[in-house]
Amino acid sequence: MKIPHLNNFQYCKDFENVPFIQECPVSLIGSPFDSHTIGEERIVWFIKVLTGHCLQNVTDPLVYFGRSFYSIGDETFLQSLEDQEISFQSLTHRALLRMIWMYKTASPNSASKHIKRGLRRFYERKSHFNASGYNETLVEFYIKQISHALLRDASSSTFEEFISEHSRLLDASLIFKYYSRSLLHSARAKDEFIQPDLLPLDFV
Repeated sequence: MKIPHLNNFQYCKDFENVPFIQECPVSLIGSPFDSHTIGEERIVWFIKVLTGHCLQNVTDPLVYFGRSFYSIGDETFLQSLEDQEISFQSLTHRALLRMIWMYKTASPNSASKHIKRGLRRFYERKSHFNASGYNETLVEFYIKQISHALLRDASSSTFEEFISEHSRLLDASLIFKYYSRSLLHSARAKDEFIQPDLLPLDFV
């Protein structure tokens, strides 16, 4: 994937192939082509980058090149999920991990209840986008993964720090090392958590 307007900058790509500009602040000049309202007052703008300026001598902060709900603040992100205002397309695998991490770090004892209740409501309202709907086994699998990671090391103060230390979780196919597709997509797996059929859960 080429990004013509960033040819003059050093940039990398994350696990979702999203480009980001690292190690310097950048001012990007562009024209808006879309916007989304989150809540009553918050607006996220999407722009086509026309040009930009890079300050080579300053090393902070890390600046992201736009992606829907990718770099908005944690409070706004979580509120958009709880208010059911985030689009179905924006609830990516990474967004699911971020949601779980935020609840687990904010209220560990009640996190699972809030996560599952919120996701069930979300999939019920967005059922016209995805007929498969909510999957209890898949959600519980990643809750267990993140809970285990936090028990081993709870030093990360942001989700970006956490996920950089546990980048394997970004691989959406990780769950299929433990579950066959037929079992994970079964009606029973969607309704209740079931143990895997390929590998035991070695992180619980």
